[in-house]
Amino acid sequence: MFNLALSSKIHAALSQLLTAKEYHSLIEQNDLKGFYKTLSGFPRYRRLPNLEEQEVTRIRIEDIIYENRITEYLRFVNFSFSGTKSFLIELSRKFELDNVKLVIRQKLQGKEISKDQIANLQHLALLDAAKLVEARSVEELAETLKHTSFYRPMTEAIPLYKETKNALILESVLDYQHWKNVVTKARALSLMDILAVGQHLEIETSAFNVSWIYRGKFLLGLQNEQITPHLLSTNRNEEKKFYDSLISAQTVNAFFDFIKNSKYKEILPNTAEAELRPGEFHLALQKYLLKRTRDMKALFPFSVSRAIVLWKCIEFETQNLSTICESIYYKKNKDEIFKYLLV
Repeated sequence: MFNLALSSKIHAALSQLLTAKEYHSLIEQNDLKGFYKTLSGFPRYRRLPNLEEQEVTRIRIEDIIYENRITEYLRFVNFSFSGTKSFLIELSRKFELDNVKLVIRQKLQGKEISKDQIANLQHLALLDAAKLVEARSVEELAETLKHTSFYRPMTEAIPLYKETKNALILESVLDYQHWKNVVTKARALSLMDILAVGQHLEIETSAFNVSWIYRGKFLLGLQNEQITPHLLSTNRNEEKKFYDSLISAQTVNAFFDFIKNSKYKEILPNTAEAELRPGEFHLALQKYLLKRTRDMKALFPFSVSRAIVLWKCIEFETQNLSTICESIYYKKNKDEIFKYLLV
């Protein structure tokens, strides 16, 4: 059962999320030093470490922001218990999957990666960071997952990955397994919590499936029968028919037309008259998730739903800070940056 102490702490954390005004003040900075100094002045980021001038680099700042996200979320685990605690820990496994994905991307690009680049999950870590970075192939990487629920889907996806030569295959099956695990943990919660989590999982499931079908068909060139097994399952016939229609789409425009004529039409921006590029569609999908998360914010105030809302909001905020940091580094047009933020 969700407790009042945890609920009040999460409520306080939600009230300290960055505002549009604060994002604008970050965008206005002319260099990374100004960006980091301004960010460190905001309540949630006052614990960020001081950096020497030579340490102020884009990669270092983004690493610190990501580590702060992990620390920020994991501290709430200590204020939970029983089924709620197990559920929050399972959500936190996403950070370990991000580590695995990072290693996959770096290895496939022939780049070296050090243990220092692996995010630290402290006492909750399942995976050995040293073994992750030492893996020389996807098979060896899969072996590091051997005692987890991610091992089997990873090994089963390797043949398809080798056929397509695209790491999105491996990343998608890991995400798929993560959400299956989250659903399992949700079943151990109280009735009120199950109802709340159920709505969030429905939102995440639909977004994951729409994204996976789009990736599979138009980025990876997979056959329909290769896409279906990796969809998150749903018991609703209406949902199944919708996903079948997306899979049957022969063109991107037909894919978007199916979305426009469904209950998920809010995914696509009203101004989207032409075909969206992959990056634009991903952004639209993320903004849809943000909107639905905000819709859930007022519901089930004393349930684990609040923890999921915070989880998603911190994730969106981390993405926004990374986008601003990168934009300042590459000296992009400041007037264009805000439209790429999830606000």
